[in-house]
Amino acid sequence: MNAVQTLIKKVVLICYLAMTLVVAGAQTEGGNKEQIIVENADQAVVETDKDPQITRYLGNVRAYHNGAFIFCDNAILTGNNLYAVGNVSIIEHDTIQIYSDTLLYQGDSSVAYLIKEVVLVNGKDTIYAPELRYNLNTKVSDYSRRALMRNASNELKSQYGFYNTATKDAGFFEKVSIVGDSLNLITDTLYYNTETTQSYWTAPTLIEEKGNRMFSNSGRYNLDEEYGYFVGNAQYESDTATAIADTIYYSGATNLIELKGKANYRSLTDTASAEYIKYNRADELIELEGNASYTGDGNRAKGEKLIYNKKTESFKFTGRSELEDGSIFIKAENLDYQKDTKEGLAIGQVEYRDTAEKISIWADTLAYNGETNFMRATSAVGKPVMATEVDDDTLFISARVLRTFQEVIYGRKKNNVVDDSTTVIFPDTTSAIDPEQGLIDTISQDSLASVPDTTKSYKPIPDVPDTISPTNTGMDTVSLDGLIINSDSSLVEEPSVPIFIDSSLVDTVQYLIAEEDVVLYKSDMQARCDSLYFNDFDSTFVLLYLPVMWSDTSQITGDTIRIKLVDEKVDQLIVNDNAFMTNSPDFKFFNQVKGKIFVADFEESEMKTMKVNGNAQIVYYMLDDEDGYIGANTTDCSFMTFYFQEKKISDIRFYNGPQSKILPMMGTDHESIKLKGFNLRFEERPLSKEDLFDPEKMKKVITVKPVVDESTDETDVPEQD
Repeated sequence: MNAVQTLIKKVVLICYLAMTLVVAGAQTEGGNKEQIIVENADQAVVETDKDPQITRYLGNVRAYHNGAFIFCDNAILTGNNLYAVGNVSIIEHDTIQIYSDTLLYQGDSSVAYLIKEVVLVNGKDTIYAPELRYNLNTKVSDYSRRALMRNASNELKSQYGFYNTATKDAGFFEKVSIVGDSLNLITDTLYYNTETTQSYWTAPTLIEEKGNRMFSNSGRYNLDEEYGYFVGNAQYESDTATAIADTIYYSGATNLIELKGKANYRSLTDTASAEYIKYNRADELIELEGNASYTGDGNRAKGEKLIYNKKTESFKFTGRSELEDGSIFIKAENLDYQKDTKEGLAIGQVEYRDTAEKISIWADTLAYNGETNFMRATSAVGKPVMATEVDDDTLFISARVLRTFQEVIYGRKKNNVVDDSTTVIFPDTTSAIDPEQGLIDTISQDSLASVPDTTKSYKPIPDVPDTISPTNTGMDTVSLDGLIINSDSSLVEEPSVPIFIDSSLVDTVQYLIAEEDVVLYKSDMQARCDSLYFNDFDSTFVLLYLPVMWSDTSQITGDTIRIKLVDEKVDQLIVNDNAFMTNSPDFKFFNQVKGKIFVADFEESEMKTMKVNGNAQIVYYMLDDEDGYIGANTTDCSFMTFYFQEKKISDIRFYNGPQSKILPMMGTDHESIKLKGFNLRFEERPLSKEDLFDPEKMKKVITVKPVVDESTDETDVPEQD
């Protein structure tokens, strides 16, 4: 401590003592001067020639004044002042005892000056000092040389200080220290009540308690209750954690630490910052409020308010928040998250990303469970949107409800799927059409995605509970969220190839279900349907109920569209029943292909062949070298195959009795040669990924009629609103 601080503290102490003397003087000025009475001594010698008279008392001296008894070996009484030496003791009200070697007592002011080996005892409080002054009127003692106070289990040391025997308030100054059973304190200024054990300080202070260290420039602390607050450069430190804040509240009894104002917390495993932090060391519960930020083992969280349980590894957020857990990132208005199970609920402008799975989701509400890979996304306004990687591009999917889940299957391993019978190449029994006579643009391979070739159901996807319970029956069927998929079913109405199952094979299949008004967007492909599902068993997307797909100027429709992936690239496109493709370079004349089934195969995501099976029909417009129309070709046959190079048709082959016509551009009724089922749906097409997030842009909704009773002649025909 520098000289200025020392001087200030001495002035404070002198002022305090001066006030006590003024009080004492006021009490004596009123004429209430009480004479010191010497009640006993072995001998007494009176010096009458002195003024005032001097009386010397020798042996076993006992005196009385102002409610206190004074004992000593020898004493001298001059006027109303008593000088005592040898085994001095002052007894006051049977509770206060003061011992010393020498005493000077002023009767008029009731102030005792005790010198050498002074001991003051007041109940459980004891002061040891080389010198001590005690005022019997104010009950205040003080010392100016280093002294020690013992109180219960604590020892207090200071260079100088004061102690009130009535109120048990004490002040300690310069080189102050407290040493207790579980607490150490170091400061230069400390005020302390020995009865309540409440202390407060106005100088830099360090407290060590049960292995914890607290520091501040001012504050209060209760030694018994182990509770206090620290203000000004407040700091907390333990063997495993540190904290700083404008104010720190600490409770050793409840293991509670509260940080207020520019709060920062750091441990061996995590860090946190906020305007307010509350940490329960026993429950390992951390609460943060006001610009909160938390970083833990693999976790990173930010928000207005969050609660983190380190034992259960669970988060609870209030207000706009974001969480990062390994590969998972979530942002929402309100968020609950269980780290160990990766289970949670996000509400309000939800953004979800899983970099490991390469999936992103935007929704109003998102429920998820990482252990079961369950997820359900919905939106009150608009539709939830999912994004995933396909063909080194991003595929966006929106629907009224997006769900993912997983289940265990038996008997097959992923991608162990038989070839569809429609992919068998028919014998080449006809001549090929000259590819130079009008090449037509083909579907861009990048726009296609994959689907399981394992179902032929046309009934709407039934509502099922969102909680998925795998049904491990060991049979050859897989329950797909309410759809039963027979493992030996074929994509087409051709004899299926039997599958021989090794019952020892077990695998886990991941599913994606998109329900109601599904929209897909990829830079080179877009699609719409009522429902969609995908599983990674055979990596195939299935588009159900009035599906439509666009790529460049091409449009494909059918009852069901399947897109199969291999290594996250499009490998095969299958359109089942009423398959129809149209395209046009100018939207005046439309090339058309129709059949029962389309099967297109890809290499390196580029379409190489497309087979059309069952009542195959084609209308295409031939072009000259300058892309001028020269005529229309119409052909009907059972089966046809298209071959592609550089995304254009290089060859077309027709099988089983093709019937062809070449029609001139002039004089041909181009409306009449349009194939049955021709229906342009380009107005439903999303033009950008932003359209999926805009409810006004995606008002066109695809619905499905309810299934009609089989007793009627009506069929389950989907309709378009």
